[in-house]
Amino acid sequence: MGLARQIINNILRPVEYSINLLTRNRKWYPPIFVIGAPRSSSTLFYQAVTDSFDVCYISNFIRNLYIVPATGWLLQSLIFPGNYSSDYSSEHGRTKGYIGPNEAAEFWYQWFPKGLNVYVDKNEINEKIKKSIRNKILLLSKVSGKPVVFKNLYNSMRINPLVESIPESIFVVCKRNPVYIVQSILLSRLKVLGSIKEWWSVPPRQINEILNMEPVKQVAMQVYLVYKQINEDLERNNAKRVFYVDYNELCDNPGKLLNDFRDWLSQYGIPLKQKKEFPKKFINSNKVKVDKGTFNRIVEEVQLLWKS
Repeated sequence: MGLARQIINNILRPVEYSINLLTRNRKWYPPIFVIGAPRSSSTLFYQAVTDSFDVCYISNFIRNLYIVPATGWLLQSLIFPGNYSSDYSSEHGRTKGYIGPNEAAEFWYQWFPKGLNVYVDKNEINEKIKKSIRNKILLLSKVSGKPVVFKNLYNSMRINPLVESIPESIFVVCKRNPVYIVQSILLSRLKVLGSIKEWWSVPPRQINEILNMEPVKQVAMQVYLVYKQINEDLERNNAKRVFYVDYNELCDNPGKLLNDFRDWLSQYGIPLKQKKEFPKKFINSNKVKVDKGTFNRIVEEVQLLWKS
């Protein structure tokens, strides 16, 4: 399947090039990057935005055309006409349906490293790569005529090159009580990998320093360091276009949060056209789901880190 996809992508390169030429003078909107720690509400927010507003995003279909996503968007418009409608179900970030929103890992791996050491520092990518990132991302906005929303949490470790490539970038940072993030990551490790000792999801810059820690402490460090890195990189890049999403608010009053997000984006000339009624409420999963001893250990580790 991987080889077949690569062949199809390469065949369609001339089409993407032609689209680029035909749309080069079109208006575009700054891209919106949803970031944060894993299990922080990012998928739910991503679904809410793509379900409620008329935006462009990389879908489960377009992800297969990761080298030629603008061509993918046009093909999707022909094959799957109509708007995306979410049932708000997902499996560790994966949504259902051909036009369900996707994290598009292969799209980002065109420029950025895989594995555990994924952090990209300032001035670490060359001008050619920066130009490629900018052109491919802005082309999606030009061809669709819409704002483009990306959700890939590994972009939490790529803030530097994203700002260097597109200084106009918008960042949405999803936040949740770290106690429940840590609990959820541990349960995800168990469900996805069969053991809480196996590493899962976004590795922080200091990954090699925490790999040998026991699981609860390691995951608490993972969450703490991811947010610490996000804050540091946004600050060092003087990034002002940052919107924060609180999980409790998203669950309790998604309509207000989405309205606030739309109003906030308007100051940057980014229109969000509402296509359907906002969801009324989401189930809040901030509940104890592990044994008492493990939960108390999570609370202890979180309190130690967030006080430091």
